[in-house]
Amino acid sequence: MSETYLLFRHLFTALLLPPAPFLLMLLVVPMILKRWRRMAYVWGLLGIVLTWLSCTEAGAELSARGLLDRSAPLDLARFQAEAPDMRVHSAVWVLGGGIEQNHAEWSRAQLKPAAFQRLRYGLHLARELHLPVGFSGGPTMDDDLSVPESTVAQQVASEEFKLPLQWEEDQSFDTRDNARLSLPLLRTSGVKRIFLVTNAEHMQRSLRAFHQAEVHPGEFEIIPAPIGCRTRSGLRLRDWVPSEQGFQKMRYVMYERIGLWIGH
Repeated sequence: MSETYLLFRHLFTALLLPPAPFLLMLLVVPMILKRWRRMAYVWGLLGIVLTWLSCTEAGAELSARGLLDRSAPLDLARFQAEAPDMRVHSAVWVLGGGIEQNHAEWSRAQLKPAAFQRLRYGLHLARELHLPVGFSGGPTMDDDLSVPESTVAQQVASEEFKLPLQWEEDQSFDTRDNARLSLPLLRTSGVKRIFLVTNAEHMQRSLRAFHQAEVHPGEFEIIPAPIGCRTRSGLRLRDWVPSEQGFQKMRYVMYERIGLWIGH
């Protein structure tokens, strides 16, 4: 992946995701002010309000409710209560979330926080349900392409959690690749039911990709096992105050919505 491509990709993404579009709204206020003073004030006020909300957890949560179809948390007790023979031909499958290689304190690549949390929860499910677990993640587009994410995940799973992965899918670059390259591995192993682990905001796009990758509709039973689900439905006053978490979550919500719109 060339540096030029990555530069334009990051720039294009930055311009599409909040708060950039709302800041651009404010740039046109002087031009409107020359001819339509009242409209300029309304437009400017709207830009300020949207910029503020785009950096809050409240804004991110309301956007997610309106723009995404998020899956409910997995009812683990329900599946633990199943007879062992009901869990035959089942597997936990974790989708990657990227790696980082710019930490001087580590001698090798590390999973990004989202990827680590997905892997951690996937291994937890595998232990609780006594199921094999696999990980899908190939060479990252942002760092050294020679290190597949699944290789890093295998190191973490084996060394830190003492539960090695049974499958490693190490060629995918995006969600569609995750699905297209994962299902053949699972099909060959006789898996019929998949506990799919990824972030709640990413689950809708992931489910679509996996269903589209099936050779026959309904070939697999795909059970969402999202992470990052809210434990409460209401919003607190502090959720309306800009925060790092709010900023990151809003960008994630909009990134997923744009991915759904363009069919990516």
